[in-house]
Amino acid sequence: MEGCKVVGAAGSDKRVTCLEKYGFDVAFNYKTVKSLEETLQKASPEGYDCDFDNVGVEFSNVVIPQIKKFGRIAIRGPISTYNRTSPLPPECPCFASPVPCHALHPPLLHSLMLRPSPPTSMLKW
Repeated sequence: MEGCKVVGAAGSDKRVTCLEKYGFDVAFNYKTVKSLEETLQKASPEGYDCDFDNVGVEFSNVVIPQIKKFGRIAIRGPISTYNRTSPLPPECPCFASPVPCHALHPPLLHSLMLRPSPPTSMLKW
């Protein structure tokens, strides 16, 4: 994303290599890091403007407190719960408080269709 710092987490070293190939500024294997929270803080000490949440639950509980005020979170689906047999952990306490002012957005195809055409600088991508 032009002009943006992009941080990505993947569940295997092979996927991390793929993220690096696609130009992510920081990519890491969340299954092998000592602390997800510390890894994310180190990758972007100032916090995050956007989060594309494709995992949910425990991962989200670490990411959401690091979202900047008025940041945006696109919720794709909590894949970490698909085959879960144990109870879910409690949700992130930040959902209970309106103070952080986060905007949660499920991706909608219709909203993409309403966007204007991309700038010509994006055509080379």
